[in-house]
Amino acid sequence: MRNKNAIFRFIYVAVFAIAAVFLLCTPLDFEYGIFELASGKNKSAELGFIKNNSSKIRIVLASPSREALEAASEKAAKILGVETDNSEKLNATKTLLLKHSNYILSPESAAVLGSGGGEKIFDGAKSKILSPYRASFFRVSKDPFFLLEEYVKSLLEYGGGWKMSDGFLKREENGKFYAAAILNTLNLSDSELEGKIQKLEKLKSKDLEVYKSGARIHSLKASKKSKSEINFLSAASLALVFVLGYWAFGTPKIFLPMAMALGSSFVIALAALALFFGHPHICVLIFATSLIGLSVDYSYHYFSSCKKFPPEEAFNRIKNPLNKTLATTLVCFAVLYFSNLDLLKEISVFSIAGLIASYSFVRFFYPPLVKILKPGFKQNVLKIPAPKPRKLKNAAIILLVSASLAGLFFAKFKTEAKDLYVPGKDLILQEKAVSEIFGDGEKKFAIIKGASPDDILKAEENAGARGISRFVPSIERQKNNKKLIEDLYGKYAEKLQKSIGANKKFEMPGGQEPLKIEDLNGTLFEDAVSSMLHKGDGFWTAIIPIDKNENIPLETFSPAEFLNNIFDGYMKSSAALMGASFLALAAMFALVFRRSFFKLILPVVLSAGLPVFIFWIFGENVNLFHVLALFILMGLGIDYSIFHYSSNSALTKNAVFISFATSLIGFGALAFTSFKAISSIGAMLALGLAFAYFISLFLSAEK
Repeated sequence: MRNKNAIFRFIYVAVFAIAAVFLLCTPLDFEYGIFELASGKNKSAELGFIKNNSSKIRIVLASPSREALEAASEKAAKILGVETDNSEKLNATKTLLLKHSNYILSPESAAVLGSGGGEKIFDGAKSKILSPYRASFFRVSKDPFFLLEEYVKSLLEYGGGWKMSDGFLKREENGKFYAAAILNTLNLSDSELEGKIQKLEKLKSKDLEVYKSGARIHSLKASKKSKSEINFLSAASLALVFVLGYWAFGTPKIFLPMAMALGSSFVIALAALALFFGHPHICVLIFATSLIGLSVDYSYHYFSSCKKFPPEEAFNRIKNPLNKTLATTLVCFAVLYFSNLDLLKEISVFSIAGLIASYSFVRFFYPPLVKILKPGFKQNVLKIPAPKPRKLKNAAIILLVSASLAGLFFAKFKTEAKDLYVPGKDLILQEKAVSEIFGDGEKKFAIIKGASPDDILKAEENAGARGISRFVPSIERQKNNKKLIEDLYGKYAEKLQKSIGANKKFEMPGGQEPLKIEDLNGTLFEDAVSSMLHKGDGFWTAIIPIDKNENIPLETFSPAEFLNNIFDGYMKSSAALMGASFLALAAMFALVFRRSFFKLILPVVLSAGLPVFIFWIFGENVNLFHVLALFILMGLGIDYSIFHYSSNSALTKNAVFISFATSLIGFGALAFTSFKAISSIGAMLALGLAFAYFISLFLSAEK
């Protein structure tokens, strides 16, 4: 037996060493944002569009001095990596447009020619050619009627008086000068973005203001705050573990094996997470607290047993209930891996790896370590008062079950993305300032799907929307454009030549083909189109911004409402998984405990229903993260039921109480964090664990 245990210890050390080396070579890059929480099988074009746009930030420089603004703009361009020289893309754009000039018209020019306004186009062209102040993108011989020039101008209209210059949008209003940049931070790490923001802040002076806005700015600040809060709470939880452990066992020597168990299991759990997932969400680390709680459960039960039995025999005395709690908890977390929400998969892998590692350490390392350390456990125990349930049992159970059912039937199950994070006052003011500077109106988004890009372009044009078709008209419209241009040349080309005294005849180029989406690669228009057009499995999707009050015959959606629907969908699927997990758990309980099945399962059920009842009483929505917390709650609540059922001894009750107190304070502290996703988990667990502990204690008193 000793040789067998030695082999298992060797395997554990090897796994730990491999995990540690793997983590050093593959550091975890955590996600922090709200949008990243909504990732799973539903990787739709809409969600991709929202996440891509949420990574864009707007930087605005404002100054009463043009000189100060220009100097600051040059520095900001270097910080942000803004291309101030777009000559290469500009030349590629000019070449492309000239190559397809027979098919391209601005909507305004097409409308004029379509209504027989060729004379108006002719007069305008003649006036521009003869004007001494004329400046144009193209030579007159290539664009005699300035049709391409009007097309380019229609694409470069930003509204609100903004004009593109040196990589920035610039404008002057009421004696104040503005320069704005829109930066996509999708490929920037938090540290890289934070460095850029800090450098921009240093540009501020009495003559220069710097404003910034965008979801990524909020995510950056929230991530820093979440990191500090989680670090503080984890430290506080560990400190509490040590204080309670010393109070219960009277020796600091237990802390060495506990620290080794917690540290090694955490490293193994993180390595498993890194192996399966490239960018897990920070919320997974909240489940590290549950790992601490369950690991402490195993430790305290073992140390309590050591008060009466030798180290080797102590584990055998608790092996049966410990094995049952591990098995039932693993079932709960294993079901999560079949979720369509990535966060649940991450929680499943992290928790299963950590729990198996923690259990294995207690099983194979604690006996020899305790034998070496000789802790000298304090023999006195805290007397946990046992309630007398006979008279009150039925009435209490009916009351608690009724409250749980009321909560489940009447509580509002709804996840609002805006409620998950409340920005600070400074960020709210910055958002408001940038919105006022840009003159933002409320936006919604139209979604179009088709078998090909041209199907999308036709649908967009038929609906009267201007998104991708601003840059590339449909083939049908391009053919109509060509007819209009041919007619214009046929009637006015020779007339224009003679009126300006040109020697060379103006002719339409020959051998041209219609413009296609892929032709925009490498031009000034590439980014704008690629941000709106997505290729799926066998179909294309376009998502274009439109004014909220614009009425067009297309399917539209609001990003906030879309995210809320995704979260609610995940909540429903998580609830279904919760049901499956509970059924699996109930089947195990019925098989193992049989006649005591009801007494063991009832605390778990009520610990989930009663917090929902309390949320309903206080008018709070039950959100996705309340539901996610139920998986941890079920894992911890099961332990209380099994250990209270397995033994009525004072030592067992002490161990369960200390574990409960540690978990309650640790998770209760989470309820006060600023990130609502985390605080929701903390509130549900603090309430649920209290109900699970006291109800299981109440029902076990009968045994």
